[in-house]
Amino acid sequence: MRRWAVGLGLIVLVAVGGVADSPPIARPPVIDVAYGGDPLQQLDVYPAANPSPAVVVVHGGGWTRGDKTLPEIRQSSATLQARGFAVFSINYRLAGEGRPGEPMQTQDVAAAVAWVIDNGARYGADDTGVRLVGGSSGAQLVSLAGPQINASRPGAIRSIVAMSGPMDFVVIVQENLTLSARERTGKTIPVYLGCRLADCTDQQMRAASPVHNISATSPPFLIINSDAEIVPVEQAQALHEALSAAGRPSTLRIVPGQDHGLVLLDSVEDDVVAFLRA
Repeated sequence: MRRWAVGLGLIVLVAVGGVADSPPIARPPVIDVAYGGDPLQQLDVYPAANPSPAVVVVHGGGWTRGDKTLPEIRQSSATLQARGFAVFSINYRLAGEGRPGEPMQTQDVAAAVAWVIDNGARYGADDTGVRLVGGSSGAQLVSLAGPQINASRPGAIRSIVAMSGPMDFVVIVQENLTLSARERTGKTIPVYLGCRLADCTDQQMRAASPVHNISATSPPFLIINSDAEIVPVEQAQALHEALSAAGRPSTLRIVPGQDHGLVLLDSVEDDVVAFLRA
């Protein structure tokens, strides 16, 4: 049985629209804009010079750590800005003892998306719908939040890019329980779910699992995973198969190597950009 850790990396959320024919003009970021009342509910904006697809970037970090100022987050945000998107890189409330991440963090993703829809135009975002892009724990959050957002605000989320996400906690928890306490590697999962692994109910695990929350509101997905990385490729395959079985559009890309999370953007950048512009 394969062992794996959930020391999860990056997330990105995205919104879409027409991209100008002329090359985009890089503009300096606007930092620490509040989208909610908590100090962590802030975002950095990488504006577009012309009406452009809006991209909300959400950091990862195993639901318990991470920040929008991490170098890889800033690099990803700048890359997407340079490719013609208006980018919104968000922080969100972190999980901790007595404060589980589910459903708090998907609620923050939804709040950030709502803010972008209502305020993004002043930073060059168009109004053609939000694309969510997530890496690592962020891939799980956007994959879970997207259909929920569409259920309450139809058509708000147009598509989702999920890189290296843990997608089925039923399987993840069962695999961890076969290991000794010393061998277990998904140490942030109990904090995120709000339960000891041995005590997590089927309902708790399913409620946080994108695989078990596919519906008619699920938008098209682009799912990306390395074949030898920290998150088993079977997690990506499970989400792709569940979406396809439900008749929802899904594309699966398996990349050779060990790259994890948003780092994969370097090797699939053109594919991601094309998908987000569709």
